[in-house]
Amino acid sequence: MAGKTVEESKRAKLYNTIMEVLEEKYVELSVEKFVSTEDFKNNMAQIQCSFSETQGDKKRIEKLECSGRGLIDATFEGLLDHYSQDYKSLKNIAFVEFAIKPDFKTSETSGSDASVEVIIEFLNSSKKIMTFRKTSRSILSASVECVFAAMEFYINSELAFRRLKFLISDAKKRSRGDLLSLYRYQIASIVSVTSYEDVVRSK
Repeated sequence: MAGKTVEESKRAKLYNTIMEVLEEKYVELSVEKFVSTEDFKNNMAQIQCSFSETQGDKKRIEKLECSGRGLIDATFEGLLDHYSQDYKSLKNIAFVEFAIKPDFKTSETSGSDASVEVIIEFLNSSKKIMTFRKTSRSILSASVECVFAAMEFYINSELAFRRLKFLISDAKKRSRGDLLSLYRYQIASIVSVTSYEDVVRSK
């Protein structure tokens, strides 16, 4: 399998920052069940998906029923439609690359059971590409979980941005220069993910 990109390595540090800022407010998305029906003639896919959304000790099951030009398009657009009203920054990301890389060394039979690595790239409004990847013996599973992993990351990035905006304002009111420097450093790394102009305007 291909090694991680420089961007992915840097994002690992950003992930730690997001976790530190959000703590129990971090949102975790996990696919519970996924059904896809393909219309090969018209190049369309319909999906039915149930997934859990967990934040701290609160867990709820959400559902998607949507269609698109293939299961990846349907999943991505379905999640955007589901979350973009609550998380305005999601409107600034676009799906730009999709790749599947089999690892035949993992095969125990003729090769058809080999695990695959799905790699998906997203472009933000600043023209910065972010790469996400998942590995599974199922192409469908790896593809869907990769899209969900990206959506989880962007959702929590916006939540961290909102939280840091509040903390910066609070630190200014309390004349806490030490905290102000920390929060400004953290938010600078967050804004590299995508644009939050719509988030600021909506407040």
